[in-house]
Amino acid sequence: MKPLCRLRHLYSIWMFILALIVLATHVPTSVGAADNVYYLACKNTLSCGSISQLTYPFWGEIDNTNDRPNYCGEPNLEITCEDNNHNNGVPKFTVDSVKYRILDWDVGKQNLTVARDDYFSTSIDFCSGDFSNNTLNETILQYDDNSVVNITILYKCSSETKPSDQFKIVQSCGSSSVYYAEQDDNKALPYYEGCSTVIFPVSKALASAFANSANNPTRIQQALQGGFVLKLLPQINDQCRGCTNSGGNCGSNDGHFVCYCNDGTHSNSCSVSPCPSCQDGHKIY
Repeated sequence: MKPLCRLRHLYSIWMFILALIVLATHVPTSVGAADNVYYLACKNTLSCGSISQLTYPFWGEIDNTNDRPNYCGEPNLEITCEDNNHNNGVPKFTVDSVKYRILDWDVGKQNLTVARDDYFSTSIDFCSGDFSNNTLNETILQYDDNSVVNITILYKCSSETKPSDQFKIVQSCGSSSVYYAEQDDNKALPYYEGCSTVIFPVSKALASAFANSANNPTRIQQALQGGFVLKLLPQINDQCRGCTNSGGNCGSNDGHFVCYCNDGTHSNSCSVSPCPSCQDGHKIY
């Protein structure tokens, strides 16, 4: 072989080796491994004001660095940071047009303390009768029975069914009054049809504080502002704990719970093989 041809041959070999090196350094070790977009995105937590580490079932975009995509939470639980920026704002979410503000979040127990936003910052005129019930359907979050009690406000009662003095008066309204009763108070049942009613969940401790205070709407407003505790449904809580304990991040897809893992999307935890119906790291139902 002539010297020039030999040099060209050696040059071709070296170029081939160099190309192999470049390819080897740029190809990931496994498809969907450490760069699983869902897994990485759902590692993020949300912070707003004094509330931090908001994870599943919440999602939202506070700012460019404070973001959880919608597949990291449940559709109805988008967090917005209002009343200022994320340093001293208030985290809120809206369910069926009723807005709730988050007062406390115990990430370990997955307990959430919330208050109705529309009854929080302004004085309530109980005589106006402008009320609406809570709209939380207990599919993801439920009321904590150990710390929450429902009270019923009776208002716009007809003269024929006017409650007797056995009920505490919340506010006198000229020719009529507004009353309250605890949800399990059977004495109030005969009056429900003759009165308009609205149900408020409140803390048991705060309910006890105003139970003996007649004609004091301020006490009830304080109880409403104190909020009430919500927690994940036991089944959802167990699924999410199983997911996080196995190294995954909880999320949802098309209304179903999923566990986003380093190697793809799983039904419950990262300790089993990825679900067979997963494509591109997301489960297809």
